[in-house]
Amino acid sequence: MTTQGNTFRQFAPPTFFQGQQVGPAANLEGPFADFLEQEPQIPFQGALQRAQLNPNQRDFFRNQFSDIFGQFQGLLDQQIRAGLTPDLRFADFVGNFDFGDVFQRLTPDQRQGIGSPTPFRPLTTFTR
Repeated sequence: MTTQGNTFRQFAPPTFFQGQQVGPAANLEGPFADFLEQEPQIPFQGALQRAQLNPNQRDFFRNQFSDIFGQFQGLLDQQIRAGLTPDLRFADFVGNFDFGDVFQRLTPDQRQGIGSPTPFRPLTTFTR
């Protein structure tokens, strides 16, 4: 097995690093980086607080924790299958997660009621 620095970039989706980035958890002093890995909700909630989201959007993403954590686990799997030492930490992954971009890519049906007072309901008329 080989170890390479910052191998996450080769597995991340092309638009992943376009959002706000935070310093790597590996740069934290003491046991705190390991603590963040043991309690993944903490860096996830911190990333949500740093993201420029309205309260409805933030609530939407709070309910997406398991999906986002699953994406992280999938990237770790890709690193392992490529013969690399998995060096990605969830705190780093979610700290660079572009919540705004993900939200913009949602279909109108998926965004129904999020960030607006009225749900998406297209006007339809029938003509004969």
